[in-house]
Amino acid sequence: MSVAGIDFGSKSNVVALARRKGIDVVMNEESKRETPSLINFGDKQRFVGCAAGDKINMQPTNTVACLKRLIGKKFSDPTVQEDIKEFLYPVKGDKKTDNIIVTVEYMGKQREFSPEQLLGMILSDLKRIAELDNEGIKITDCVLSVPIFFDDVQRRAMIDAASICGL
Repeated sequence: MSVAGIDFGSKSNVVALARRKGIDVVMNEESKRETPSLINFGDKQRFVGCAAGDKINMQPTNTVACLKRLIGKKFSDPTVQEDIKEFLYPVKGDKKTDNIIVTVEYMGKQREFSPEQLLGMILSDLKRIAELDNEGIKITDCVLSVPIFFDDVQRRAMIDAASICGL
């Protein structure tokens, strides 16, 4: 059984593995210890992390960033309203539940995702990076860092996102 630690940030993420000799911070495909917290939706595929960072200038409205600011919050929250003014991608609220919805164009169609689904995509990529460094051994358990100011709803949303990708 392998255990990974994930420090999920607004701008970048760090993955570490617990090993016999201690904790090792894992490098991604570009030999960097930090992986950008980005997802880009292209015409034919989805890009996550460093690959999404390469696409942000070409497709800014289809590149999702700063999910940590949205996770576990309602659309009507004043902090969300302030934050989305700076986002390049469209964010709207569900009329019935007031949940946040991010709209992107993916494979030629308009698609809607919740912040938890998008975070699950990023965590899935971080899990893949950890498994590559761990000689293919599956990561089954993880420790996710959350800021001290996160409330219980935001913490539960992080757990939901982790369960989406099998952590």
